[in-house]
Amino acid sequence: MAKTILYTEQLIAGALLNFERVSSLDISLLTKDFLKRCPDYELSDMELDYLKDYVEVEGSNISLKNGLNLNSYVPQNESNLRKRLEQIAGARIRKYFQEFNIEEFMLRKIEHYANIREDNVDSIFCKAQQDELKKLYEKGYLTTTWQDDAIYNDYREIKLSCFGKLKLFKIDNAEEIKRFIEILKSMRYDTNLLDDFLIKQDLDMPVWSVLDLVKLNEFCSCYDRTITEEGTSSINFIRLQSDKKTILGEQGKKLMEDMLSVWDNHCIYICHPNHLFAGAKPITADVREMANINWNDIDIERMLRINDYKTFITPDCSQAFRYVHERLGHQIMNEVKRGNKNGAVSYLVVVERYTFDYEDNYLVRGIIRGDYDGYSITFNPEYQKAIPQSTWEKSLRLGDHEIPAAYLVKRKK
Repeated sequence: MAKTILYTEQLIAGALLNFERVSSLDISLLTKDFLKRCPDYELSDMELDYLKDYVEVEGSNISLKNGLNLNSYVPQNESNLRKRLEQIAGARIRKYFQEFNIEEFMLRKIEHYANIREDNVDSIFCKAQQDELKKLYEKGYLTTTWQDDAIYNDYREIKLSCFGKLKLFKIDNAEEIKRFIEILKSMRYDTNLLDDFLIKQDLDMPVWSVLDLVKLNEFCSCYDRTITEEGTSSINFIRLQSDKKTILGEQGKKLMEDMLSVWDNHCIYICHPNHLFAGAKPITADVREMANINWNDIDIERMLRINDYKTFITPDCSQAFRYVHERLGHQIMNEVKRGNKNGAVSYLVVVERYTFDYEDNYLVRGIIRGDYDGYSITFNPEYQKAIPQSTWEKSLRLGDHEIPAAYLVKRKK
């Protein structure tokens, strides 16, 4: 599809409505920004056909002619110069400047110079830009340093601070940072660490060399920062051994029974972790392994709404395990058939419903992980305390003669 062509002169007219003068660098930065934000347009080479009666060119600067200002009367449209410049700029350029981000523009201009002598500020920046310069100082985006290499000729320089460089990095890599934040959320990492982490990185490196989970872990270790969200626990899976004749060995059977058997007048639901846990999905295209979770941060309404779960109510867990085996096995084999044996990993979460204070409450029992080599399991520590340890305890639980402390608590749904 052909792009709409505008004249660079139109962009200059729009710039003069905002700045009393523009430099060749200003025009270059504005051109790049306009084309980025308006990809359906092209800008022609610069020719001052319509502006020549109102501007003068001195070196690399274009400014209004001496004696003219935006309120000056011009006969061409029987109005003032402001109206004439708006007419030359046209509707699309005017709209661009209505949404113009002068903060980003100034950061890029300062970045281009790298270091700016304070005594050159008046020649480099017009008044409107100098006003913005003060705002950048207030936000901490600029810093001033002394250069004293030559005796009796020391001077102060302005440059971007670490925060200013970070601001540009976040603008230039907005999509990548958004994706990285989603990864952090899925892993239950504290996203509030991100700015502090990035400040310590070399932001001139490729973006995915900066947005690196290994580096984030090293940063938290070095500066004694907790990497996970409040209330989050690390997940430590126990590999369930199998023997030649059965799917699970004796220890594996015992642990699976502890996860799936129902001893009280309760029931359990088995579903995908993405359907139960609140917040960001713990398993995504970028995050295939579950490493951390907040056991209490669940959304039962989401699970019920998606309606992709199975309910079990008996002490005999054979049916529940058959469901787990078939569902995980189907998902794992689909990945293996695609040639993704190493990535053939799938999860199910078990959540128990119990009644307390005449209301339904829910306690996550744990997570079952399946891969090509078999099963692993991890328990919620709160539930693990409530697992009966003997036949006698199980019989008491079946008759509701004993209620563990885990079921005498109101829990968030």
